[in-house]
Amino acid sequence: MPIPMLPVTARRAAARRRALEKDLRQTLAQLKANDSEFQLADDGYYLEQVIYEHAALMCRCSALLRELREEGAA
Repeated sequence: MPIPMLPVTARRAAARRRALEKDLRQTLAQLKANDSEFQLADDGYYLEQVIYEHAALMCRCSALLRELREEGAA
C-alpha cells in the first residue's frame, strides 16, 4: 500500500516550518555563545560589539518566533 502524499502546499509549509525552526535553533546557539563572549569581554570597544551583536540576535529570534506563530495560525 503506497504512503499517502501530502499536497504540495502542505509539504512546502512543513519544509518552511522546519527551516524556520532550524534557523531559530542556530540563532539561539549564537546567542548563547554571545553570552559567553559578554562574560569574558574586558575591552570597552569589544564589549560594545558584543552588545550590538546581542541586540541583532535578539531581533532575529523575535522575527523567527513571529514567523513561526504566523505559520501555526495559518
